Amino acid sequence: MKKQLIIFTDIGDTIVDESTEVHFPGTELVLKADCIPGAIQTMRRLYDEGFTIVMVADGLVRSFHNSMEQNGLDDIFSAPPPPRSREAQADAP
Repeated sequence: MKKQLIIFTDIGDTIVDESTEVHFPGTELVLKADCIPGAIQTMRRLYDEGFTIVMVADGLVRSFHNSMEQNGLDDIFSAPPPPRSREAQADAP
């Protein structure tokens, strides 16, 4: 059953440990990153209990997709992160 509460969350140093990010050379694009211990289980439990989870973060959409997919969390978000400027997106490989 969907809960009335909506959880808005950042990703960097909230779910993902930014110190583990691996970037595409010469860009801001994150290819992979590890989650903070316990973050996967916490986010999965909130989702499984019916909470709506929305990502609010500044960064490249592809970066979020890459790190969330790698950690099995790409299906829990109800809305994608807002896209960055077109210039930043155009610079991404």
